[in-house]
Amino acid sequence: MGASSFFVAVHVGAGHHSQALEQQYKQTMVQACYAAAGHSPLTLQDRLHTVAEVIAVLEDAPHVNAGNGSNLTESGVAECDASIMADSAFGSCGAVRGCQNPIRLAEAIACQSLVAQPLGRVPPIFLVGSGARQWALKHQVPVAATAVEADRMHVTKAAKRKWQSDEVAIDADSSLHDTAGCIFVDSAGQMAAGVSSGGIALKVDGRIGEAAMHGCGCWASSSSGRGQASVACSVTGVGEPVMRTGLARSCCQRLQAEPDESVDAICSAAIDEAVTAAADMGPDIPKDFGIIAARAAQGQQAPSDRTVSVLNVEFAAVHSARSLGFAYLDQAGEQMPTACILRQTAPGSHRTNLAMAAYHTSWVLPVESN
Repeated sequence: MGASSFFVAVHVGAGHHSQALEQQYKQTMVQACYAAAGHSPLTLQDRLHTVAEVIAVLEDAPHVNAGNGSNLTESGVAECDASIMADSAFGSCGAVRGCQNPIRLAEAIACQSLVAQPLGRVPPIFLVGSGARQWALKHQVPVAATAVEADRMHVTKAAKRKWQSDEVAIDADSSLHDTAGCIFVDSAGQMAAGVSSGGIALKVDGRIGEAAMHGCGCWASSSSGRGQASVACSVTGVGEPVMRTGLARSCCQRLQAEPDESVDAICSAAIDEAVTAAADMGPDIPKDFGIIAARAAQGQQAPSDRTVSVLNVEFAAVHSARSLGFAYLDQAGEQMPTACILRQTAPGSHRTNLAMAAYHTSWVLPVESN
């Protein structure tokens, strides 16, 4: 990205992150943040590509529930969901087998959705199953060439062992809920966001989670120039309640509508809605959710004898699970990323009174002149 200022944040899901793997989670997230520093977002497509490159690092990690580390379905195959968004551009794929990096497929769908089609045809923004893989083959997205190869992709030895143990009993206290994600802010306050998921363990074949659904897994809306802030978020947790509440879109709409309310407070209120939706579905539905979100607004500072334009960026990570792994990097890659496994202070509190853990911080980024 050269000398351009930017902000990027990632997460590796809400649930329970093993203490033994904590350093691996952190190292993977740091590596993912650095992936943003190798790009120069100038257009909407550039922002989509930056987010896809960041999430691809998470998908390639065997200990993250996305891509290569995905949970397996009832029949023992990996079916992945992913979506990506930057303002009017959105693309997603669901229950896809044999896609090396599902977020790259979502990116390709989003970019193609911006291209005018002959005969007035409407380009897709959401593709599923074998049709999504066939579309990927036509558009040079790396996927398995045959259905047999697709069924084998991402079925690692570790995933197979976990699948076999899950067939006996699912240990909810040692599992990680779905989605890994990213939010990105460039120096002009333009946003992009994405998510990728291997889904819940032993999910029904063909099940699609929030990571693929518009308004559920991610949202990114840049300022229209009428005094409204740019906002973005990436969501993780139990997919069905998230889909019932349209969690990502509702959270970002509140971030724009309530500029005086802190980002962490709005995220907490949004998670409360998902918790209520989970309770309405039944007493045994887990109430584990997480959000990373950013809000950026133009401002001015007078550091010397002149007034300069700046971008005020506010970031928060909030969850109701046992833990949420996240990391962020600001400025021009000159600083080390900050990586954290945010854990509940009272073990088990998320099972009883649904205590939330929150992290909140803010920066001032210089706005570059053209």
